Amino acid sequence: MKNLTLALVFLLLFASLNLSANNRDLGVNLPGVKIDKHLYRSTAKIYQVIKYIRKKGLTSYKKESFETRKVSVTHLKSLKARSKWEGINIYRYKKLTYIYIIPRSK
Repeated sequence: MKNLTLALVFLLLFASLNLSANNRDLGVNLPGVKIDKHLYRSTAKIYQVIKYIRKKGLTSYKKESFETRKVSVTHLKSLKARSKWEGINIYRYKKLTYIYIIPRSK
């Protein structure tokens, strides 16, 4: 019973981070819920989103970050000229993380 309770707590925690949702957009696997074209929302923190993206195979990017008192922002720039995406903006505001994929211009 104790193991079942522990497993249930772990499952609820994992689901609450929205890391279990596997969305694929422009060749990138993303956590969270799709809320608009190329825009996703998650309760995971920025470092958890980046860790998820790396775990799913995206490793060729340049990272730039900055913070203000209310918003944290990280930009991932694609280093592969043939990728379908130019960059990914990850914003953290009021305990929610927004992930926007910038499509590569044709």
